Amino acid sequence: AVEASFDGTVFTSGSSQTLMLQGITEVSPVVGIAGQPITFKFNDVTGADGDKVACKFGTKDVKAALNAAQKTFTCTLPAGLVDAAVSATFDGTSYTPAASTVTAAVPASNTPTKGVIGVAVNSIVKMSAMPAAQTTATCRFAGQAVAASGVDAVQKTVTCPVPAGASLDPMAIEISFDGTTFSADSATSFTYQGISAISATHTVVGNPIPITLTINDVTGADADKCKCKIGTTELAAKLDGSTLTCTLTDLAMDSYAVEFSLDGQTFSNQKAFAFVYQGVSKVEPAQATVGSEITLYLNDVTGVAIETSKCKFGDFVSGVKAVNADTNTVTCVAPNHATGGAVTVSFSLDGQTYAVVSDAVKFEAVDPPGDGGSSNAGMIAGVVIGVVAAVAIVAGSVYYVRRRRQRATYGGLVEPLV
Repeated sequence: AVEASFDGTVFTSGSSQTLMLQGITEVSPVVGIAGQPITFKFNDVTGADGDKVACKFGTKDVKAALNAAQKTFTCTLPAGLVDAAVSATFDGTSYTPAASTVTAAVPASNTPTKGVIGVAVNSIVKMSAMPAAQTTATCRFAGQAVAASGVDAVQKTVTCPVPAGASLDPMAIEISFDGTTFSADSATSFTYQGISAISATHTVVGNPIPITLTINDVTGADADKCKCKIGTTELAAKLDGSTLTCTLTDLAMDSYAVEFSLDGQTFSNQKAFAFVYQGVSKVEPAQATVGSEITLYLNDVTGVAIETSKCKFGDFVSGVKAVNADTNTVTCVAPNHATGGAVTVSFSLDGQTYAVVSDAVKFEAVDPPGDGGSSNAGMIAGVVIGVVAAVAIVAGSVYYVRRRRQRATYGGLVEPLV
């Protein structure tokens, strides 16, 4: 009620005039995620201009949505806040302060922040504040959302399973408590540690070589315990900056997954890099004449080049004529060497170091049809015929001489020579 006095002592009574002091009676929630709606409840919103109503968080003005029936303003909590005094205006000019402040719930820290790729891990996120409502706690890593596996309101923590993936880039962590609105001011991230490059991906069987793995992040590495793993074979590794160098052992012809460990126990499971020991599994045809095209079946033809690679038949070398990556085959010409037995067949990537091959991978050069054994038989037959002819000539000569002598002795009593 409104009363008046002219002497400062005696006030009028029975006035019918009233004045309503409009103010904020409640702000909810007082802890929220940036982007979340915050509701301002008033005792009265008479005279509020729906086009000019606004909220203020600290020094940040935010346009409000007026609900006259509910006597509320609704404003979106802006990013970049921690604790902020709040107020509201009906006309865009004069602000009415609220008795409470609004606190932004922001991911402040997390542990661990690193982990080898391919290994399941939880990262525990510490919040700057915890909202009262935690209906659907969700974590988001670089845009990929996963359900939180635990929330501790007292410790203000959210346990987040880090999603499996191939990315080695740092992933910002955002948190939502309603499954929809995610924090915009995250100070947290998680980085998978993995192989970003490998110095070599193949060699021929019997020629183990050193390989160097470049790791995107070696935080936490123990230089005395670092290892490489090729397939199931663990090898000591030398840590130098962001690289691990390992000397391979000789392995059978196959493709092997390449992994690493920074502590000697937990190995990556990246599945993006492999190392191949190359060899020959079979030769077709296994028997042919010199100069024939021979196909070598390899498990992998990476690095095989017509210009530099070679085939070897026993001790005889032949150049590569063709390479087929679709069938993993190499074509060579059987070299001009002596026949008479099967020889092992191998290949070299650089024309110098040849793959060790199984004794079962062999090739035998044979003589062309009409040569070799068949020509020897013809020669023998010719000799026999020549000998028989010579004997016949000699026998005929002896017979002629004897008849001439008989005729001369008996005066023609024998039959005349024919």
